[in-house]
Amino acid sequence: MRHSGSQSADTAGSARAFTLIELLVVIATIGILASLLLPALSQAKAKAQSTICKSNLKQLQFAWELYAGDNDGRIVGNTTAFLSGYWQSVDGWALGNSKRDQTDENIKNGKLWKYTGAARLYHCPSDRSKVKGRSDLPRFNSYQLEGTLNYVLVPGTPSSGLPPEGGNLRKDFDAYDPVNNFAFIDVLEGNPLDPAFHLEFTDLKRGQFYWSCKPGEHHGKDANLSFLDGHVEGHRWLFTPRRWDDPDNPAQFWPPLNNLDRQDLIWLFDRTHLGQYRKRESGLP
Repeated sequence: MRHSGSQSADTAGSARAFTLIELLVVIATIGILASLLLPALSQAKAKAQSTICKSNLKQLQFAWELYAGDNDGRIVGNTTAFLSGYWQSVDGWALGNSKRDQTDENIKNGKLWKYTGAARLYHCPSDRSKVKGRSDLPRFNSYQLEGTLNYVLVPGTPSSGLPPEGGNLRKDFDAYDPVNNFAFIDVLEGNPLDPAFHLEFTDLKRGQFYWSCKPGEHHGKDANLSFLDGHVEGHRWLFTPRRWDDPDNPAQFWPPLNNLDRQDLIWLFDRTHLGQYRKRESGLP
């Protein structure tokens, strides 16, 4: 009987023990499973963030349309000035410069706040940028409004020139092709980040275009855009990543770096009101 009891105790002790090799196998298995699961979880998170971003844009676009409906078709845009050494909006859908705004007051003082009423709608969850000089403070506004939608430049502000009047939309019913004219877009962190999104040109007819603002790449290689007809979509860029040299320099424009970058620039320019005006005036397809 003593012998049997001793054997049982030895067996029980053996069942409770792990060898070093067995422990290493378990750890390696967990590591393999984690390596397989984490990319899927990361993709799911990115997709969810993009969905929230599109929902934000949908609601901003709806607010933009409500404003026009309440103002006999006159649309909200941006009145922009170069003050205190940087670009900012002094009147429009949102005010200030989100690269420098220390609070959300410039969102609340914008003309769309009456229709939105929620600061979260102005921030893309994939946007990790911070307010200039405040590494602890996320910027409040991740979006810009297409720069030829009722754009006004304060007299005396340095500029390369305003678009011709037919290329600057004032009333919603004067839009040439609402389904192909974008309104709001999520933008690259380095943008000057007054609330207007601009693309520059030196020869409109010949298509000599430059980046002045750059679109977002928060969702992989995609940016999300809303359009004047109310729909929202993501667009995948052919060339990324894009970077800034000196985004605070108001006179600096960036030519496309290569053919793919130029294709991205032209795709976006063609979906501005000015781009559609150019097509009509030049007889382009």
